[in-house]
Amino acid sequence: MTPFIAFLVWLIRLIQPMMVPVCFVLAWGIVIVLGWSLWAAMRDGVQRAQQMHEIPCANCRYFTNSYHLKCSVHPSQALSEEAIGCMDFESTDRPIQMIQ
Repeated sequence: MTPFIAFLVWLIRLIQPMMVPVCFVLAWGIVIVLGWSLWAAMRDGVQRAQQMHEIPCANCRYFTNSYHLKCSVHPSQALSEEAIGCMDFESTDRPIQMIQ
């Protein structure tokens, strides 16, 4: 047996008792990190969805629902986060009051 192979056999026998606990800890560490990442992705997705549901454009009187002109008052802000809290928002539920 060459000295190199003898050294490898000696090293494997030295490390072998420690491999089971090390692999056990690494495997559970990977599972925990994967679970944490999935939880964080779901949490961020829910927060993003809640923020997007605050956009009032679909219920606004000035929303045209057209690809070419989404909003006749603020076309560049329509259906974006900038539209949250729009000062010109008028609900489609209210009837138009004519000034006489």
